[in-house]
Amino acid sequence: NKVEVGATHVHEGRTGGSGNLTGADATIHLGGGTRLRAEVATTNTDQLGTTTDGSAYLAEVTHRSEKLDGRAYLREQDTGFGLGQQNGSETGTRKMGLDLAYRLGAPWSVGGEVFRQDNLNTGAVRDVAELRGRYTAARYEFLAGLRHAEDTFPGSDAQRSDQVTFG
Repeated sequence: NKVEVGATHVHEGRTGGSGNLTGADATIHLGGGTRLRAEVATTNTDQLGTTTDGSAYLAEVTHRSEKLDGRAYLREQDTGFGLGQQNGSETGTRKMGLDLAYRLGAPWSVGGEVFRQDNLNTGAVRDVAELRGRYTAARYEFLAGLRHAEDTFPGSDAQRSDQVTFG
């Protein structure tokens, strides 16, 4: 087994304010194509006298082999986290999920994804499940799949959508 540990500190100075990010991460290579990774970070910013603090974390296990690629993860990002480069749709959320891809043999593969995303500010919950197939040739690729999504908001009925995808 191989272990990697790291630490990061970033200070950002800009007109009207500044910010600091401090983080740590660790990766453990478990062998056989499996890796465990964890990250944690905090930020504090001051922009024109307004102070914002936040934290974020990620725990993830990945596996890659000749036939199977997989990932299971849990991540959370506070609303106040970051120095301005974060994806807005991930701010103030907790997300856990699983991604899998299985190579049946050239040119066919199948895969899927399931995840739950909690909005920590509003209490809204999104559940998604997706199944997809792929045919890959030398000069083109064909994809087909099914996706179910359900959004639940406090005080209202769940909103559901089912999709058939092609590409």
